[in-house]
Amino acid sequence: MMNVTRDLFKLPLEEKQKYTNLVGGKKEYRLESYGSDMDRSEWPVLDWRDQFYFIMEAESQRLDDLWPTQPPSFRDVLHRYAGRCRELADGVLREVAKVAGLREERYLADMLDEKAVTYVGLNLYPRCPRPEKVLGVRPHSDGTMLTILLADAAGLQVLRDGEWYDVPVVPGALVVNLGDTVEVMSNGLLTSPVHKVVANGERERVSVAAFFTVDPEREVEPAPELVSDKRPRLYKKMKNSDYMRELQDSLARGGRAIDKVKL
Repeated sequence: MMNVTRDLFKLPLEEKQKYTNLVGGKKEYRLESYGSDMDRSEWPVLDWRDQFYFIMEAESQRLDDLWPTQPPSFRDVLHRYAGRCRELADGVLREVAKVAGLREERYLADMLDEKAVTYVGLNLYPRCPRPEKVLGVRPHSDGTMLTILLADAAGLQVLRDGEWYDVPVVPGALVVNLGDTVEVMSNGLLTSPVHKVVANGERERVSVAAFFTVDPEREVEPAPELVSDKRPRLYKKMKNSDYMRELQDSLARGGRAIDKVKL
């Protein structure tokens, strides 16, 4: 997966721009396919990266015309990688349900039904001449059930007790991150960590992130069995599509989208 990702970013710029995520004469932005935050001049702080985003599931939402045809093996490798990540996500969410104390092991995993949306994001963080001036990705938490990350270099940091900590890079290892949806459904027993990517002045960084999100029309709220007199409800109900819009706004202005659903 990492090899075809590197080859994809090595394509000539004119080839990559065939799949641009800017439409309508650069007046409209969509998440899918190729782009750079450098194109989003309305954002006060820009992320130092190039990126491709692809919808994997649901199939009805997939924009196949925005999938590159080069390198030749890219589509097949991406499909197989996403499928393996989907299997891993299912297993992780079953174990997370046990940790949260849910009686039904598949309570969380079943949220990833046939209407759930899976994205895969491919990221290239170029070597930065002034890494102290920019971020690879600004601080945020993921608006997902689960995110699975593969990276080839350091740069990811997680916030804990007001301090930023480097996430070690182990060759071939995956980082699994719980998203905001799990925090809400667990009524805060499990938390979605704030994280960022710092720019690197010595080498480029490539990463592949699989984002597992629930049906946009599904309303997300704490599991009833995790709400009690001793632990009252901490989050209000919110439709996932509304939450994802709030997430995009929060990325632009700073802050956490999940704060908007806290009671």
